[in-house]
Amino acid sequence: MQQWAPNEVPINDAPAGVRTHLLKKSTQNDIERRTGTVIVTRGRFITPGAPHDAKDAPLHLFVRPSAVPGQVRTCAGRKGWVMHGSDFAGPRGTSLDT
Repeated sequence: MQQWAPNEVPINDAPAGVRTHLLKKSTQNDIERRTGTVIVTRGRFITPGAPHDAKDAPLHLFVRPSAVPGQVRTCAGRKGWVMHGSDFAGPRGTSLDT
Protein backbone atom coordinates (compact mmCIF):
# COMPACT_ATOMS: atom_id res chain seq x y z
CA MET A 1 0.00 0.00 0.00
CA GLN A 2 1.19 3.51 -0.88
CA GLN A 3 2.48 5.60 2.03
CA TRP A 4 1.40 9.23 1.66
CA ALA A 5 3.24 12.24 3.04
CA PRO A 6 1.08 14.78 4.93
CA ASN A 7 1.17 17.13 1.94
CA GLU A 8 0.03 14.50 -0.60
CA VAL A 9 -3.68 13.91 -1.18
CA PRO A 10 -4.45 10.65 -3.02
CA ILE A 11 -7.20 11.03 -5.63
CA ASN A 12 -6.63 7.93 -7.78
CA ASP A 13 -9.38 5.96 -6.00
CA ALA A 14 -11.78 8.88 -5.54
CA PRO A 15 -15.13 8.64 -7.38
CA ALA A 16 -14.71 9.62 -11.05
CA GLY A 17 -16.72 12.85 -10.71
CA VAL A 18 -14.74 13.98 -7.69
CA ARG A 19 -11.41 13.06 -9.31
CA THR A 20 -12.33 14.90 -12.52
CA HIS A 21 -13.40 17.99 -10.59
CA LEU A 22 -10.19 18.03 -8.53
CA LEU A 23 -8.09 17.81 -11.69
CA LYS A 24 -9.64 20.97 -13.14
CA LYS A 25 -7.32 23.95 -12.92
CA SER A 26 -10.23 26.19 -11.89
CA THR A 27 -10.93 23.95 -8.88
CA GLN A 28 -7.27 23.86 -7.92
CA ASN A 29 -7.05 27.65 -8.26
CA ASP A 30 -10.08 28.03 -5.96
CA ILE A 31 -8.55 25.73 -3.34
CA GLU A 32 -5.22 27.56 -3.61
CA ARG A 33 -6.95 30.92 -3.13
CA ARG A 34 -8.92 29.70 -0.11
CA THR A 35 -6.02 27.97 1.62
CA GLY A 36 -2.95 29.95 0.54
CA THR A 37 -1.33 26.84 -0.89
CA VAL A 38 -0.02 25.71 -4.27
CA ILE A 39 -1.43 22.46 -5.74
CA VAL A 40 0.42 20.29 -8.23
CA THR A 41 -1.08 17.20 -9.87
CA ARG A 42 1.30 14.23 -9.76
CA GLY A 43 1.24 10.56 -10.70
CA ARG A 44 -1.00 8.89 -13.22
CA PHE A 45 -4.42 7.30 -13.06
CA ILE A 46 -4.14 3.59 -12.32
CA THR A 47 -7.28 1.55 -12.88
CA PRO A 48 -8.22 -0.30 -9.67
CA GLY A 49 -6.92 -3.85 -9.78
CA ALA A 50 -4.76 -3.24 -12.85
CA PRO A 51 -1.12 -4.26 -12.62
CA HIS A 52 1.28 -1.34 -12.56
CA ASP A 53 4.96 -0.68 -12.16
CA ALA A 54 5.93 0.20 -8.58
CA LYS A 55 7.77 3.28 -9.86
CA ASP A 56 4.47 4.73 -11.14
CA ALA A 57 2.80 6.74 -8.40
CA PRO A 58 -1.01 6.72 -8.36
CA LEU A 59 -2.73 10.00 -9.18
CA HIS A 60 -2.48 12.47 -6.30
CA LEU A 61 -2.34 16.16 -5.49
CA PHE A 62 0.84 17.55 -3.98
CA VAL A 63 0.04 20.53 -1.75
CA ARG A 64 2.74 22.94 -0.68
CA PRO A 65 2.68 26.30 1.11
CA SER A 66 2.50 29.49 -0.88
CA ALA A 67 5.71 31.45 -1.33
CA VAL A 68 4.09 34.29 0.64
CA PRO A 69 4.83 33.86 4.38
CA GLY A 70 1.78 33.79 6.66
CA GLN A 71 -0.65 33.19 3.81
CA VAL A 72 -1.28 29.49 4.44
CA ARG A 73 -4.62 28.66 6.10
CA THR A 74 -5.09 25.30 7.73
CA CYS A 75 -6.10 22.30 5.65
CA ALA A 76 -6.00 19.85 8.56
CA GLY A 77 -8.67 17.21 8.22
CA ARG A 78 -9.56 18.23 4.68
CA LYS A 79 -8.31 15.01 3.07
CA GLY A 80 -11.76 13.61 3.88
CA TRP A 81 -13.43 15.84 1.29
CA VAL A 82 -11.51 14.06 -1.44
CA MET A 83 -12.44 10.49 -0.65
CA HIS A 84 -15.83 11.00 0.98
CA GLY A 85 -17.21 13.98 -0.90
CA SER A 86 -18.20 15.79 2.27
CA ASP A 87 -17.06 19.40 2.53
CA PHE A 88 -16.15 19.39 -1.16
CA ALA A 89 -16.82 21.97 -3.85
CA GLY A 90 -18.04 19.35 -6.25
CA PRO A 91 -20.47 19.09 -9.10
CA ARG A 92 -23.48 19.29 -6.80
CA GLY A 93 -22.40 22.64 -5.40
CA THR A 94 -21.32 21.69 -1.91
CA SER A 95 -18.58 23.81 -0.38
CA LEU A 96 -14.97 23.47 0.70
CA ASP A 97 -15.68 25.74 3.65
CA THR A 98 -16.37 24.04 6.97
